[in-house]
Amino acid sequence: MLQVGWQLKGLPAKCDGCGEPFTTDHALCCLHGGNVKIGHDQIRDGMVDLCMKAYGNCIREPVVRAASQRAMDGQNDALIADFATRGVWERSWDCLFDARHAFRGISYSSVLNSQARLKIKKYKVAAEERRATFCPLIITVDGVAHASFQAFLRRVSAQLSAKWRRPLSSVTNWVRVRMQISLIRAVDLRLRGSRLKWTSSGFEDGAGLPFLRQ
Repeated sequence: MLQVGWQLKGLPAKCDGCGEPFTTDHALCCLHGGNVKIGHDQIRDGMVDLCMKAYGNCIREPVVRAASQRAMDGQNDALIADFATRGVWERSWDCLFDARHAFRGISYSSVLNSQARLKIKKYKVAAEERRATFCPLIITVDGVAHASFQAFLRRVSAQLSAKWRRPLSSVTNWVRVRMQISLIRAVDLRLRGSRLKWTSSGFEDGAGLPFLRQ
């Protein structure tokens, strides 16, 4: 429905996290409640699972550069990628990956390319300091992927096809469906999930529950 621009039904009038009008655009980017981060992690975990199946190695949230480490580009901020895998592009080289969900602006290509350039500017030098390569993984909330993301999925599909001795076409379709399911879950959480945090009753062992029922 997002791809054709239809307005979703059954959405609340106001955001339960910040009180702003609950439009589709607001739901997809509201940071209250952590739904954006959890949704992002849905995509990351899906790719990590694929890399573990294909290459047998993957590290979540590798520290590319510590905050106290002096960098060649003059930046001292800490950098943490989404995951790192060895063997995607070359057998003995590590590659760092960082994903981002983009929103369509004037065109898909302009948004995807601009977001990819921002990621490369942020991570490329720091990755090379660690003798690694960097690849941005940009995908829109309605499922349009940047060229580097598509290349990554093709490499993973080819590796799994050879490893499992299954036709490349069927493995490629399976990989794409896996990623689409992760994306749907991430977007659905932002649109339908609550941004309110649960509060505790204050009784850790449950002994006070009978008093709450009176």
